[in-house]
Amino acid sequence: MKVFDWKDYNNLAENIFVGCKKEDPLYEAKLRCVISRAYYAAFCSTKDFLEDRNGRSLGTSHVSVINEARKLECPEGHFINCYLDKLRNIRRAVDYDLNFSGKIESEARFALQKSKEIIGKINNIR
Repeated sequence: MKVFDWKDYNNLAENIFVGCKKEDPLYEAKLRCVISRAYYAAFCSTKDFLEDRNGRSLGTSHVSVINEARKLECPEGHFINCYLDKLRNIRRAVDYDLNFSGKIESEARFALQKSKEIIGKINNIR
């Protein structure tokens, strides 16, 4: 049985982002989806890594995963903690705020970039 690879959320997000045009009536919805999927690629990859490393479940709390990443004693841990928390805040805004105050296209680009970097950092310390 194949296990789902969380990086596939990044691949999906990137496909949506590349094909997203401002004249598309679903432009904002697509960019919100990009941010959400990029965050979940990074979050789930981090959660799985930390649970494997620590030999215990972290539950479903996003904050507990971010706090656990803070405990990694390496530069990658600080990066993961910092940017996962930033991505979480952006994702919450696009998922729950009707009037998103940010520049959604640049936030989507940022989310994709940082999500890939987080996953890369995880792979570096495995």
